[in-house]
Amino acid sequence: MLSFLVIALQLAAAARPAPSRVLNVCELLADDPTRFNGKVVSVRGLLEGTDEGLWLSDDCKSHLTTRGVTWGDEIWVPEGAEDENAERSLLRFSKHLDSLHLQLGRDTIRVTIAGLIETRKSMDDALVQMPYGLSKFGFGHLSAAAAAIHVMSIRDVTVEDAAKGAYPPALTVAVRNVTTTITAIAGKYLVLGVRFDAVVRHQASVMHIASEPVFDVGVDRLRGADDWEVLDRGHWDDVGLTKYEACTDGPRREGETLLLPNIEAGLPINRNDPDAHSHIVVRFQLQAVCKEGDKLLIQPLTTEPVDLKIPKWEDKTENPAPAK
Repeated sequence: MLSFLVIALQLAAAARPAPSRVLNVCELLADDPTRFNGKVVSVRGLLEGTDEGLWLSDDCKSHLTTRGVTWGDEIWVPEGAEDENAERSLLRFSKHLDSLHLQLGRDTIRVTIAGLIETRKSMDDALVQMPYGLSKFGFGHLSAAAAAIHVMSIRDVTVEDAAKGAYPPALTVAVRNVTTTITAIAGKYLVLGVRFDAVVRHQASVMHIASEPVFDVGVDRLRGADDWEVLDRGHWDDVGLTKYEACTDGPRREGETLLLPNIEAGLPINRNDPDAHSHIVVRFQLQAVCKEGDKLLIQPLTTEPVDLKIPKWEDKTENPAPAK
């Protein structure tokens, strides 16, 4: 039933131009967001993403409250849109973030989304009576958002993460001493554990890097001629306990190199993949983090393509030998 509602809303949106006035998240959620139900609206806010989905959020001074239940300052952004234009817009946005070496959930990214607002018929309908009291019946993870916005377009992307400083251009690095091991087999997937050394050469551009930087590691897989599929974009899990080395300028002269040893990554591979018993070609997207004063600086590094040999495995393999 919900899918029919979404399609109906999207068809209605297709006939309407995107509005010129831009609301912020707080304005849309103030008092009664159901007044925007079924309307095409442009909303600006912080785009956040986790494994549970996407949200447009903000830090509002006051919060929407319904019958004593307080809602968060967030609007759910459904993914996997059935509308092709919305799907293309989300894909373009994702590629734009990749080109800037930005990552939802780690970087503070503000965007403007034009889309169709969906709410319950009334805010009273957004609550259900449970044995323990009233519970939210909104949208997204745990039904916690009072409204959803079905994407028509995403524009005006800005980064507001001053704490990590600027993102310099990505540098291409060489890879040495690659080993692979099957670290887990569960359900449809096996996990290929990879360890390698990265070699940073002297570059003409400015470089911020430490001799032992903290890494965030992402992986792309080559599917065709210059067709790279994102397997894992990495996750930033610093909870305040990580120690960062001071930044240096990297190799200073032509011919000098900096060895970054023992970098580790895990790659999920479908067990039915035709290459699961042979090899795959990947490249690693490294975010090398170091400290300069009270700021954390990130140096993006992209490895050259790496042909990874997959060790022999069976469903009951427990301790496979590394492949070199």
